[in-house]
This record gives sequence, C-alpha cells and structure tokens, in this order.
Amino acid sequence: MKILLDTRDLINAMERGLPISADELETYLRAGNHEVVLSNTSVREFAGPLARGGDFMRLRPLLQRLESIPHTYVKEVTIVAEELAAAAESFLVGGEPADIRPFVDRWDRTMLPLRDGRPGIGSMLVGLRLDEIVHAIYRSDAQLFAPLERYTPALRALLNADRELLRTGQAPAREQFVRSVKKHAARHGVRLPEGREDEFGEWIYANPDRCPGLRLSIEVFRALTANYGDLPEPSDFGDLSQIFVVPYVDVATLDNRIRAYVRSASRKIVRMGGTHNFIERIFGNVSDVVAAFPTP
Repeated sequence: MKILLDTRDLINAMERGLPISADELETYLRAGNHEVVLSNTSVREFAGPLARGGDFMRLRPLLQRLESIPHTYVKEVTIVAEELAAAAESFLVGGEPADIRPFVDRWDRTMLPLRDGRPGIGSMLVGLRLDEIVHAIYRSDAQLFAPLERYTPALRALLNADRELLRTGQAPAREQFVRSVKKHAARHGVRLPEGREDEFGEWIYANPDRCPGLRLSIEVFRALTANYGDLPEPSDFGDLSQIFVVPYVDVATLDNRIRAYVRSASRKIVRMGGTHNFIERIFGNVSDVVAAFPTP
C-alpha cells in the first residue's frame, strides 16, 4: 500500500515515538510491503523549525531516519495540471483521460522549476540524500520551510466571497465547478479546448472519475465554504494540498476537521457516480491504519 501520512504523524513517529515508534513503523511497512508517501508539503513542514532558527544538526538524524523507512515521493504541485492536460487531450478525441503518475524518486523533484526555468536546487546532482537536499535549500532560503501564513488572508477573502455567493443562491455546484476548472487551468498554464472551455468543464463534472484530485479538492472546498463558521488557519494550506493526493494513494491520515470535509465530499462524489469511496482511505492517525490493515 501507498500510505500518505500527515506531517503530524511523521513528526510524532520519528521524533517522539508516538503513537508508534519509527522502528515499529518501519517493521510494519516492511512486513506488509507498504511504503510511506512523502510529499513536498509534508517534508517542508517536517523541516519547519529551520525557518524559525532551528538547528539543522538536530533535524539531520530525523531526516535520515525518515528516509530510511520504505518510501516514495509525490509531486502534488503538478497533479492538477497533469489531470487537466490529460483530460483536455481525451475530451478532444472522445476518450477517457489516462491515469497520471505523480510519483518521483527524490524530494527536490517534487518542486516546481525555478522562476527562470532552471531545475530546483540539487535536482541535477546524483545520489543526494534527503537531509543533504534539505540542507542545500536551507542554506539558500530557509523561509521555504516557513508556514504559509501570508496566504491566509487571501484564502479567507476567497472563502468569504464564495460564501456570499452561496448565501444568495449564486453558486450552483455545477457552475461553480466549471468556473473552478477554468481558474485552475489558467493558474497552472494548461490550455483548454479553445471556445469549448465551459463544455469541457461540464464534461469533467459529469464523471467524477475524471480529474479525481481536482474534483475531490473542489468538493472539499465547497463543503468548507458551506460551513460558515469555519475560518481557515495557516495550517490548512498543507492539509488542503494533501487532498489532491488522496485519489493516488491507498491510505491517508488527515486531521479530524479536514477529514470531516473529505467524508462529506466523498459521499457527494459517490452519489454522482464516482467509482471510488475516499472515505475508506482516510484515517485519523497511523495507529488507526495499522489496526485497519494488520500485517500477517
């Protein structure tokens, strides 16, 4: 199984031995032929103390221990772009989108290229360990590991605008979805079928298995929008970015609040004909995963 662990679970296991130790986690993974999925977000948050003046030498053995367990890396930052590009190609020829493979072999390859188009730090070097990659980035720009607090006001403004549309009946689910598809395509530089952008969005909406990461994310955000009393926090950026990955793993751990929104979104997706019930993939912590999928 591919197991996407929340950053909290990674920190608790590697640093505190709770609710299971790193050794126990490794034994479980190897016995079941499982692997932990490390994302751009989870490793960046794991190394978060570096942005607050933390000591790299204290973090180094934790990163080395993390890398020693069976693992793979997921490039969540391009999932939406890859899904939309595959869907646009299939839409034009009357087929169904091919599955994307968002997994890579090193953490630095989970990042977008630098603004000038060059690969990220270390990506052209061979044999770098995770701690060496983190150290190189830390020396270049430690703030890469900082919480994304600067985006919180923009997220709240977007949420408030969508909530106002919802209150006044101006945000039917289908129309809002089509708008979101066009916004995501523009943000990620994906060219949609010219003159048929709305038709393309409707086509994706008609089958929840098309662009599953994007679909789950949009439905989760709509569920959050409908809960008028819930104000987003800086930590939500990391949690919401993991939602794109859920359709591509077998199991994921999420905090209780976000997990509730995933349940709501997944129920809706299943009602609309989606093949996968994502509720069955999400758990509260790593102990819940071990209990649900015991090894022989």
